[in-house]
Amino acid sequence: MHSKLTYKQIERLAEPGRYADGGNLWLQVRSARNKSWLLRYTLNGRARQMGLGAFPDLGLAEAREKARIERLRLADGLDPLEERNRQRAEQRRAQASTITFRDAARGVIADREGGWSHEHHRQWLASIAACDRILGDIHCALIDTSLVMKVVEPVWRKTEVSADRLRQRIEVVLDWATARGAREGLNPARWKGHLQHLLKDTAEVKHHAALPYEDLPAFMAALRQREGVAFRALEFAILTGLRSNEVLSCRWNEITDGVLTIPAERMKARKAHTVPLAPAVQKLLDALPRVSEYVFAAPRTGKQMERHALSDALKAVNTAATVHGFRSTFSDWAHETTAFPNHVIEMALAHAIKGKVEKAYRRGDLLEKRRRLIAAWAEYCDKPVVTARVLRLRATRNK
Repeated sequence: MHSKLTYKQIERLAEPGRYADGGNLWLQVRSARNKSWLLRYTLNGRARQMGLGAFPDLGLAEAREKARIERLRLADGLDPLEERNRQRAEQRRAQASTITFRDAARGVIADREGGWSHEHHRQWLASIAACDRILGDIHCALIDTSLVMKVVEPVWRKTEVSADRLRQRIEVVLDWATARGAREGLNPARWKGHLQHLLKDTAEVKHHAALPYEDLPAFMAALRQREGVAFRALEFAILTGLRSNEVLSCRWNEITDGVLTIPAERMKARKAHTVPLAPAVQKLLDALPRVSEYVFAAPRTGKQMERHALSDALKAVNTAATVHGFRSTFSDWAHETTAFPNHVIEMALAHAIKGKVEKAYRRGDLLEKRRRLIAAWAEYCDKPVVTARVLRLRATRNK
């Protein structure tokens, strides 16, 4: 009859190997400080082994009791290893089923925010806050179409673009929950073949009001009469063709040898963008105080200005144009009055590249060609105003 192991014997064992205790229980020794318990058995002609725990965390008596319980399962025709895996999977499902929408939303943000711009992060937080009253405390497994509609439909009646953005973010959160076992089945926030039949698409294309380029020199002359960092930021945005958030987040250390380089994480297309600076822009920058890492820092705090700063400055110059609309003004001027190729103009605006042929043609950043384009634009903006003009507005597509 095989003699069982003793506690003192186990403590002294240091030679690597497996030592039988009887009843399918073995001690596996890798070193004097690395010992663990194994259950070795054969089921349906297949040899298997299952780890029970490490020694001394699992003592001799506890290991024998665990082995006894597993032998009972074997006697009932159950595979102890598969049974343990099944129980663990059930536990994971039970834990996952308690994940609320708020928990899942926080998980999505934590996973992705490293690659988001400051503005995109702010928009996500705003969307999740809009969902929280209705969905926040509800387990993801219980969220259905009616609950999604309860959040999205009221927004849809007011602004379909904002509502669809909200719907997309709910869809992402629920997909995240599904991937982690917190819910099953089709996503109730999906659009195609589902919510598209419940939410009527009546949205009209809305355009950013833009100033005709013929009126721009007069506008720039009026703008330059205003004092304050927000007005200089607006002037900078017009002269460079950049978007508001790209201007407001601009840092001094991103400007080298007359070129501003905006990192990919702050660009809409998630691709780093180089911006050649015209002499007029460089002159504007040289006149600014360097009181912060931000080029256009908030005067009181030294931090990045609020996103509405440029809009407020524009309103003060008495025009109904939008800040984004000046990108259209630049595009119209460049296409209608210059000989610069379309791909140079589009790259100056950091627009996405369409088509493989155009991508290959535009593989370089065309910095020198864009430098000449931006310099010509700055000269036009500084064009002397001969006669007074009534500032006109027209609607133009989002560019």
